[in-house]
Amino acid sequence: MNLKPLRSDQQQKPPTRWNYQKNSEDFIHWVNRLGIERTFIGRLVHRVDERFHLRRIALIFLFSLSVSFLISWDFELSYSGYKEGDLASADIKSPLSFEVIDSAETERRRLEAEESIPPVYDYDVGLYDQLVTRVRQALRGMRTTLAQTQGVNKGRAAVKEFLSRQSDFESELGGVRISKENFEWLVKERFKPNIEIAVTQTLEKLNGQKIYDDAFPMRQHGRKRVIINILERGYKGEEFLQDSSQLVDTSEVRRRIAGQTGYPGFPKSGDVVELNDFMRSLVLPNLTLNKQETESRRQRTRDAVSPFIAQIKKGQIIVRAGQPVQKFMSLF
Repeated sequence: MNLKPLRSDQQQKPPTRWNYQKNSEDFIHWVNRLGIERTFIGRLVHRVDERFHLRRIALIFLFSLSVSFLISWDFELSYSGYKEGDLASADIKSPLSFEVIDSAETERRRLEAEESIPPVYDYDVGLYDQLVTRVRQALRGMRTTLAQTQGVNKGRAAVKEFLSRQSDFESELGGVRISKENFEWLVKERFKPNIEIAVTQTLEKLNGQKIYDDAFPMRQHGRKRVIINILERGYKGEEFLQDSSQLVDTSEVRRRIAGQTGYPGFPKSGDVVELNDFMRSLVLPNLTLNKQETESRRQRTRDAVSPFIAQIKKGQIIVRAGQPVQKFMSLF
């Protein structure tokens, strides 16, 4: 096939666009017309760029900034759909920073403050002075009554009739209860003065001691001190702290009395045992736990403890996988 070249008038002309605008070239021409490179700043920037390759450094900086942003970006989605008591399937992080009342820590601090208040005891200073007076009056009254009874009835008949007066004797002692056998021994001994002397001397020795009956408040949480309110004639006086090691239990006082082996005028061991039993029944606590005052002070101390505020930071794990979701965590 023979191809003939086209004449000049037959050659195809390149297409032309009448509305075409060369924006990029126009912008470059506009910048060149400004002549920035001919100014001092332009020449300075150009020299620095040639020496330090600023454009390359700028590109490296932008690339590093983009990579650091991608690395530090937390891709984890905020959790939702949990209810109080649900077990978390994975670690849950807080989506924001906030403050919340830590109920468990608040309760622990309030209990600690409450337990720091020692028990309050009322100290009846004159209890044993009054008891000594009642014992003397009761024994002397019984001696007088027994002598009058023996004037009417002789021997065993008088003793038998007098045994019915045990309740009267206990009332004169202030409501102290003694055994029937012990009262029979007192009647047999005719409430003689030697009994009065031995009993009053023992009770007077107890007058300066602080004796309590219930040991539980002392042993609770290893109490080392107690608060003592002095009671004088039924009214509260001064208050002070007392080392619990200086207090004594009623059972300990009775044990010491039971260990006594002799008294003047009582050579027989059986009489000593009966006399010890009588004195043991007279041991009373002059320290009484004031439960109302103790609870009131502890409640005031507990109420004074402010709620503990826990600060939760954004991204902090608030629930570990497998742990139950608390109430405030289910609000997000």
